[in-house]
Amino acid sequence: MKTKKTLWALAAAAIVLAGCSSPTGGGGSTVIANAAITLTAPVVGAVQGDSATAGEGANFTVGEVTWYPERERYFYYETEYLATVTLTANTGHTFTGGLTTATINGQTATVTNNTGATATLALEFPETAAPGAGPAVIASAAINVTAPVTGATPVTTATAGEGANFTVGTVTWNPADNPFEGETVYTATVTLTANAGHTFAGGLATATINGQTATVTANTGATATLTHTFAETEPELDPVIAAWRFTGTTSFGNAIVGPYNMAIQPSGGQQQADALLQFLTQSGSDLTPRVLSMVSIGVNVRNADNDASSGLDGLANNAWWQTAISTTGRTDIAVTWRMRSTNTAPRDWRLQYRIGGEGSWNNVGGTIALSPPTTPANTLNEPEQGRFLPPTAEGHEKLYLRWLMTSNVAPNGNPVQPGGTHQINDLTIFSGADPADFDNQDDQTGAINITWTGFTNPLLADGVTITGSATTGVITITAPDGAFTSIEWLNESLETIGNEATLSLFSADFPPLVTVRVRTVGSDRTYGIVFDTVTGNVF
Repeated sequence: MKTKKTLWALAAAAIVLAGCSSPTGGGGSTVIANAAITLTAPVVGAVQGDSATAGEGANFTVGEVTWYPERERYFYYETEYLATVTLTANTGHTFTGGLTTATINGQTATVTNNTGATATLALEFPETAAPGAGPAVIASAAINVTAPVTGATPVTTATAGEGANFTVGTVTWNPADNPFEGETVYTATVTLTANAGHTFAGGLATATINGQTATVTANTGATATLTHTFAETEPELDPVIAAWRFTGTTSFGNAIVGPYNMAIQPSGGQQQADALLQFLTQSGSDLTPRVLSMVSIGVNVRNADNDASSGLDGLANNAWWQTAISTTGRTDIAVTWRMRSTNTAPRDWRLQYRIGGEGSWNNVGGTIALSPPTTPANTLNEPEQGRFLPPTAEGHEKLYLRWLMTSNVAPNGNPVQPGGTHQINDLTIFSGADPADFDNQDDQTGAINITWTGFTNPLLADGVTITGSATTGVITITAPDGAFTSIEWLNESLETIGNEATLSLFSADFPPLVTVRVRTVGSDRTYGIVFDTVTGNVF
C-alpha cells in the first residue's frame, strides 16, 4: 500500500508543478471562511471520478479532482487514495485570512495551498477493501429517465451510466396517467439492485435522476429506491395548430399590416401568433408574395400589379399557397380547407409538405380538381377538401405546407384567364385526426379509364385519331403524314415523331380532367381527357 508520506509527497509535487501565485486578499474582498465540497469516495472497481460539488450558496467554483495514486480509471484493492481539488474564489471574494474550516465529504480536509484567489484541499481516504473482504460499497448512483411531456406515453425504462455496479428496475409514475396530462406534477420511482459483490449499505451518498438530486426512500443494501419529482408539465396542446376562417371583410384585421397585405395570421389555433399564410409565385429562383384581400368571404389572390384579382394564368407549378407550422409533440396531423375558383381561374391544386426550409416537396395524395363555383359566391359554401399527413411530417420544429397550382386549366376546361379569381377559406391544421376520415387518393396509380370529348367540336379533325390504353396508361395522337404543327399537354409542347405523339399518364402529374390541343395544317382543336382511378390511401 502507499504510505501517507508518499501520498503527500505526490500531492505536493503536483501543486508545485501547477504553479503558485501570491496571496491577493485585501481590497475590500469578502473573506471565505469555510468551504465544504462533496465527491465520490473510492470504492473497489468504481471509476475514478474527476468532479466534485459545493454546497448551495458557495462563493467559489470547484476544479477537477485529482487522485493519488492514479491507476488508469478504476480504484484498486487495498489502496489508500488521496484526493486533491482546487477551489477558485468568486469575484469580490478571497480565501486570504479565512478558510478556517474546509471539508470533503464532511471530513476535515487539509488546505495545502492558499493563494487568496485559489485554495487547494486534500483528503486521504481509508484503504480500500481487500479481495474477498466483503462487498464493495456503491457510493453514488446516477440514472436517466425520459421526463414527462404532455400528451406522451410514460416511459417505464431507465438507464445507468457506464461502469454502474447495479441494475435499474422499472420506472413507476405518480400519478399513473397515460398519456401524461398537462399542468401536472409527476414523480418517478425506480429501484436499483446492486451487482454481485457490491452493496448500497453504508454508501449511496449521491443519487441523481437526470442529473438532479434524487431522494433515496429505501436502502436495504441489496437494493435502493430512488424518487424524483419533475417540474409541472406544459398545458395540454390545443388540437388546432392553426386555423384561418373569415366570415366577412371585417375579419381581415388579422392580416399583417404593411404597405400591402402579403401574409395573414391565423384567426385561431395554438400557433396563432406564429403561422402565416401567403400566396407565392416563382420565376426562376425568385419567390414573390402576392397581395391578399377579402373577396366573396374568403382570402383572395391579387395579380402581380395589385390592380385586379388573380392573374394566375400560365403559372402551373409556379404558384402556391404556403404556411409553416411546428409539429413538435404532434401526431395524426390533418389539414382541411375550402377553395373557390371562378370558371376562368385555376382548377387543379395539390397539397405538399416539406421538412424545414430546404429540400424537396412531398405530395400528400393526388391532385384536387375544383368544381365550377357555387352561387351565390361564397367560399364557405364550396366542398371541404382534406388530407391526412404521413407520420414523416410529425415531430418537426418547422414543417412547410403548400397548395400547388398544378395546371393551367380552369373549371370550364379551358385555359386559365388573367381575370379569373381564386380564394381560400376555412383552412384548419390540427392533430389527433382519424385517418379513416380522409381519402388521400393518389391519382398517379391504379387503373385508368380513358374517354375522349371534343371541346370546340365533338368531332376529331379530319385524319386525327386519339387512342388510350387503360392497361399501360399511354395515349397516342395520330395525324396524316406531315399534318402536325404542334401538340400541347397542359400548355406544354409534346415531341412529335413523324405523324405521331405519345404521352404516358402514369409518369405525368395529371389532374382528373386535362386537355390536349392538337394543331394540324388545317385545324386547331382542343380535346379533353376524362379518366378516373381506383386506389387506397397513398401518401
